[in-house]
Amino acid sequence: MKVRFVALAVAIAAALAGACSSGSGHNQSKSKSKSATHQLAGEFTLHQDGATFTPNTPCAGSAPHDAIKVGAPVDVTDADGKPLASGFLGQSTATSTTECRFPVQNVRLPDAPTYLVSVANQGNFTFTHDDMTQKNWRIEFGIG
Repeated sequence: MKVRFVALAVAIAAALAGACSSGSGHNQSKSKSKSATHQLAGEFTLHQDGATFTPNTPCAGSAPHDAIKVGAPVDVTDADGKPLASGFLGQSTATSTTECRFPVQNVRLPDAPTYLVSVANQGNFTFTHDDMTQKNWRIEFGIG
């Protein structure tokens, strides 16, 4: 009788454990975000009057835009300022004596109605989800 009771107790415990883990797994899958992510591509252009960039060579900003350089942070928030993603500026190329272009790299964006993009804290550039979709998640923006 004691063996049957122990066996029954073990069977009930196993059934309950399976039900609990199945239930919690089900709840976890519902709580996971299924939001799409998009690889942001594009170019950031610095136009700086008085600069003396050498065309077709690497370049970087100077005062007041000296933070604009390879590796500068590219931060994206939603309209409320909630951080969504971050990346950085890639290798630059001077396209003229006063213009320097950088590829935007390593930015994966979740779906959001509005995106505020900032490069090295040099102001925000606003794009809507529709803008991004129409441009196939490739933007061109800049300062100067």
